[in-house]
Amino acid sequence: MTRILNTIFLYMSSLYNHVFTLIIIYMNTLDKLLKKADVSHAERVVYQAGLGRECKTIDFVRELTLPRSTITNALKGLQECGLCKAEPVNKRTFVYTMLPVEQLNTFLSQKASGLSALMDEISGFTMPRSDLSTTQVEGQDAVQAVLELALHCKTRRWQIIATKHNPIKCMPPEYQRYFKKVRARRQIESTSLWDDTGKRDVGLHDLLMRKPRYVPKNVAAKIPGLLLAFDDSLLLIEGTNSPSAVLIENRAIAQTFTIIFEMAWRFVKP
Repeated sequence: MTRILNTIFLYMSSLYNHVFTLIIIYMNTLDKLLKKADVSHAERVVYQAGLGRECKTIDFVRELTLPRSTITNALKGLQECGLCKAEPVNKRTFVYTMLPVEQLNTFLSQKASGLSALMDEISGFTMPRSDLSTTQVEGQDAVQAVLELALHCKTRRWQIIATKHNPIKCMPPEYQRYFKKVRARRQIESTSLWDDTGKRDVGLHDLLMRKPRYVPKNVAAKIPGLLLAFDDSLLLIEGTNSPSAVLIENRAIAQTFTIIFEMAWRFVKP
């Protein structure tokens, strides 16, 4: 009988240690995840202390070494990011319940949208340049970085001269999807001059947003890649596997190109 009890005790002790180890690993992983989401140290401590039960502020004060004011601020922060729910007991007392960590996705999504809007505001605040500036870059990453200026242009209007197999079409599929997504989200309109070789699968919405017209084959053969005008800038991109780009920033040059482009766009076939 003693041997059986000892065996059961050893088994239970081993099981307890295993479960305890798993809990520690889980809590450490959770803490790292919350830290990546920019949840503060105090908020992480309070959140983990309140998991799986209902607590009042006094419960956290008794159990944690944090000051009461820090705990109060942490509870407010957890409510703001969707990780905590507060139910009133009376006018001065609340019961707090920690919600699943998945609730943080909604907060992060809203935060991402806010950051995107802020990026647009910053782009719109950029002072126009009257002097001439040229930038030359090479390689996929550098060219994509310059394209970000076009994707976040102030006017949200482009003028494009491009062949069917232009450099953007030759970039990795994941970047092409990103490029189309940002362009659609920002509702960028354009007037476009394309070559008339081959068929393009373009929906009605894209036709209205891009307003393409087609240049003759003998002219299209001379187009080096892609020329994109936006704000007070001209961007020329050429090459496929290892593209290069030249960005010209000058109001007078951009306005001159706009006049020439509009004349060409009006006189070629829709």
